[in-house]
Amino acid sequence: MTMPSFAQDAKEETEEPVEPKEVDAPVPSIVPKHPFLIVKREMFEELRERATREPWATMKKDAIEFVNKTRPAPSHPVITDLASAAALLYILEPENARLRARRVRDALKQWGDFVPSGYVQGNAFFTSVLALDIVYDDLTQSEQLSLEAKLNEIAEQYFERKPAWVLNALACRTLWALYVGSDQPIQQTKTAYREYLMSVITDEGIYNQGPGYAALRLGGERLASSHMIDVLEFTGHDKYYTDKRMIKFNEWLYGYSTAPNGGCFIFGDTSPASKPLSGPAALRAGRFSKTAAQYATRFTSKSHRGRLLNYLFTADEKIEPAVPASRAFTDGGAWLLEKEQNPESMAGVLWNAKSAGTHSHKDVNSVDLYAYGTHVLRNVGFMTLGRGLYGFNWRYINLDAKSNNTVLIDRKDHTLKYGDGVIDSHMTGVIDFASASSGKAIPNGKHVRNLFFVHPQKKSSGYWVIIDEITSNEPDMPVAILLHPNTDLSKEVSPGLEFTCKIRPIDKEIKDVGLSILLGTPPTRVTQNHGLIANSKRAHTFIGRYLECAYKTDDEGKRRVVSVMFPYDSKHKKADMARLQGEGFTGARIGFGSSNDYVMESDGSTTLTHGKVAFRGKSIIYRQRLRDVTFFFVRHGNAFSDAASFKKFGYTSDRPITIMMHSGKGVVKTKTRCKISFYKQGIRDVLVDGREAQRITKSGSKWTIYIPAGEHQVEVR
Repeated sequence: MTMPSFAQDAKEETEEPVEPKEVDAPVPSIVPKHPFLIVKREMFEELRERATREPWATMKKDAIEFVNKTRPAPSHPVITDLASAAALLYILEPENARLRARRVRDALKQWGDFVPSGYVQGNAFFTSVLALDIVYDDLTQSEQLSLEAKLNEIAEQYFERKPAWVLNALACRTLWALYVGSDQPIQQTKTAYREYLMSVITDEGIYNQGPGYAALRLGGERLASSHMIDVLEFTGHDKYYTDKRMIKFNEWLYGYSTAPNGGCFIFGDTSPASKPLSGPAALRAGRFSKTAAQYATRFTSKSHRGRLLNYLFTADEKIEPAVPASRAFTDGGAWLLEKEQNPESMAGVLWNAKSAGTHSHKDVNSVDLYAYGTHVLRNVGFMTLGRGLYGFNWRYINLDAKSNNTVLIDRKDHTLKYGDGVIDSHMTGVIDFASASSGKAIPNGKHVRNLFFVHPQKKSSGYWVIIDEITSNEPDMPVAILLHPNTDLSKEVSPGLEFTCKIRPIDKEIKDVGLSILLGTPPTRVTQNHGLIANSKRAHTFIGRYLECAYKTDDEGKRRVVSVMFPYDSKHKKADMARLQGEGFTGARIGFGSSNDYVMESDGSTTLTHGKVAFRGKSIIYRQRLRDVTFFFVRHGNAFSDAASFKKFGYTSDRPITIMMHSGKGVVKTKTRCKISFYKQGIRDVLVDGREAQRITKSGSKWTIYIPAGEHQVEVR
């Protein structure tokens, strides 16, 4: 028997009907003693004991209430819930075993003519097989044969067709092969399931088609897709809980795929209008790692319905929550997160995966920015597969880079949905930074996007800086930087300089959130265009207004552009911002009353000055309070000083480094061993990774040391 492999369907999956592909269903052989798929009879006593404690007592009560009030019906959701709850009660109530078995029987008898299509049917089939396995011994032989014959008819449909929802179908095939105990199909179907699953998850654990489908398929209510993993583990046919890629995936899924409000970050076919991490998978995240369990705690509060998997997966130990820190994934993107997470916290994501699939968009190097309860700068999103609205068709959503926060050269569309990933990052907790490369996604050049998150402090709100570095294959080429604020109402405060946007959140309780966009590098023109802001709920889908900021590469095909994204609301005042221009640099000033932040880009080839500050680097951000510099960040640079004479505080290095310093402490990142001179009046010593650095020379306020390759904590005392 030859079973199909759908590992390649990651790039050609469709949710439309496809032509059938005939494959023989498995033939029953030796079947283990029931139950064996997700629970064994010797576990029943311990599971009953749990029902004397919370939250299992509440789950049992809920299951009883649901089973008692729900009539069997030819509805896939009713079959799913009734079979699940009744099978759970079969375990927990030995005195009512025959009664609960009949309830499962009655639910499964509701199956009618079946053509496999969506995950809702898959949920019902998956749950029906698990429930039949559990209550099998308390059914008559006639009932056993009748129900198995019905489920076998359904299983044959999965084997005879190449249906949509491929992962769901592969899971249903694998489950039935396990149930009937046919060795060859078990090996083939479980291999096909694994191959497909691994084809959409990067080595670093990122779902390459975006957070939305990661959550729907493996963290939401798609039971077959999500929990074939658990059946294969339980039966000993595969190992997922200790698989390194699956561990990383679960840590990413529960720590990074969602914004602070629980909705997904918007990349690929993702709608922020739903909060999909609502399934029982979050309850068993600890089977992968402690970290995954800690991240998943914010999604488990609504998972305590009285259903089989909820009960089995709820851990007996209390899990203390943990907050994910800013992190870059070389194959997937970078998540720049506020240290304390709540629904109003700030978060920014730079997306760049090295592979893609059907649910991916042309969103290489796009960003999603979230603040104060809502997305403030977002990508197009998703409604329903194949559909658009308000004159914007499916191609605009899925196959047009203009619908996202991207860069175009000479208005040519992206040719690929994936790039070269994250190429640099530097997380310090004061300023977090990541850089990603477009690779071959742009047909006529290259785009490197640098995203900076300046964390909020006591007297200054947080904000983001985007520094785009564009290289066109030919000189003097037009460039378009597309910025999609989450709004249908924007105002040009100053022509070609600053735009304010009244954000349109999904949550009606969130009011008065705005986004100010300052274009630090002068554009040749800015146009406000109409674009779709899509959500799965039509009421939240609208025609937005996005900025198309035009620039031109120079005679070497180069252009660097600074843009500042500053969110504000009634609690966070909008900063006073202005453009900066000087010999060899452009940038912006962000004012907070008595302190000012300065952001600048340059080619990094020479030492430049702004006021009394001297610097040499490709990107510079520093804060000046009154006359003193309180922190500075230099990317790929050789020098910074808060006095042009280098007699106050700063550094020079013999090769470009990335450095962040705040109140004498900071982080240095260098690709190779380098010599660094720190300048500070009254300098006593320099610590590297907590140890006193070996001094090369000391002269007055100058202290020179060697720092090895890598990232190091430094302290200048």
